[in-house]
Amino acid sequence: MSLKRVVVTGLGAYTPLGANVAKSWAGLLAGNQSLIPLSDFYNRDEFAKLQKLVPLDTVVSRQHANPLDTFPNYDQRRTTPAHQIVLEKTREALTHAKLLKEEDQDDSTELLWDLDKTRVGCVIGTGMPSMPDLQSTISTLFTKPKVSPFLIPRVLPNMATGNVMIKYGFQGPSSCPSTACATGNSSIIDGFNMIQLGLADLMICGSYEFSIDPISIAGFYRSKAISRKHQTRPFDVERDGFVMGEGCGILILESWDSATSRGAPILAEVKGAGMSNDGHHITTPLPDGSGGKLAMENALKRANLTPDKIGYINAHATSTQLGDLAESTAIVNIFGTKDTGKAPFVSSNKGHIGHLLGASGSVESIFTILGLQNGKFPPNLNLQNLDESSTINDVNLIRDSTLTDDTIEYAITNSFGFGGVNTSILFAKVH
Repeated sequence: MSLKRVVVTGLGAYTPLGANVAKSWAGLLAGNQSLIPLSDFYNRDEFAKLQKLVPLDTVVSRQHANPLDTFPNYDQRRTTPAHQIVLEKTREALTHAKLLKEEDQDDSTELLWDLDKTRVGCVIGTGMPSMPDLQSTISTLFTKPKVSPFLIPRVLPNMATGNVMIKYGFQGPSSCPSTACATGNSSIIDGFNMIQLGLADLMICGSYEFSIDPISIAGFYRSKAISRKHQTRPFDVERDGFVMGEGCGILILESWDSATSRGAPILAEVKGAGMSNDGHHITTPLPDGSGGKLAMENALKRANLTPDKIGYINAHATSTQLGDLAESTAIVNIFGTKDTGKAPFVSSNKGHIGHLLGASGSVESIFTILGLQNGKFPPNLNLQNLDESSTINDVNLIRDSTLTDDTIEYAITNSFGFGGVNTSILFAKVH
């Protein structure tokens, strides 16, 4: 059986930098951040309780205190804010792929191309269910014995996928990966596999995470994952964890045949993907980076490419001491040191957007694709003092300003998650 070529034809994004792809990309190139104090969106009583677990000056990476400020038409009983944003960003991606009318026209679900809907599927994952729904239900259950009939549909992780399939009447394969911070990449890889194996012609893929709530913040803070210095500093010697963020990224994957037959815009090709597991620890990576190394090697093997072909790596790099070091070691072991003159350029988007948790992989895939398209690769924001005493110093890091290089043809984006999950996706520029 011959494998199908898989391309990307549409993008949709909601990030701390902007409510769509264009605004998010512009914010990234401008070196913007959007850091909001927790006190801005909790009332005094709620925040007083939260202060007992989390410091008063803790910040998060978010556009607004209310993520639905830009989405007024919203059924608050039936769907969560996250589900509504997923639907909006799916529409943006389908519009970008020339499958729907421009967004400002109407909310029509009528496609502009006669697709076989039994061969259109959806894989949209999330790291965690709707914690605010669980929190509010649990807190009132024993004082006011009442549970919403919409509770279960609101907290089930796969309901974002379900809502998309139902809205457009798609009947192809659907699923909902939940691999912690690797969720976005896992979703794209699942869609890639479906199309490459001939099981679908088009897949809506991506992930979302809207978990800035007291339970999640307190949990991540207690696990020592959140920065006490209120900055995500990938690869910096003083890195001490990340700033929590929220967002959503949606990609339209399509077979080459389907895309070219309808004259769709081809933004990039998915050449390969790799997965592995550390088999080591719940939260700590293998110190030698061999788990991440295996994922990248698997992506290269599947794409039938040698390491010297890769011009850029969008690193997972969450600004933790062990994680950044392990990933750097893996990169150097595969691609060599910066002194060889052949090592790919490396940067992490998390200095700009914080850590979007389950949404990070899909959003960073979008930024990687846009980097290949435009020949622009943003630097590691907040990298002030390089960790010169470790393997990090051997990595060809982009510093200070955006790298402009339109000769880069291939790029890898990494996402790793709790539980030892490692994922790598290899994208190619399409001329």
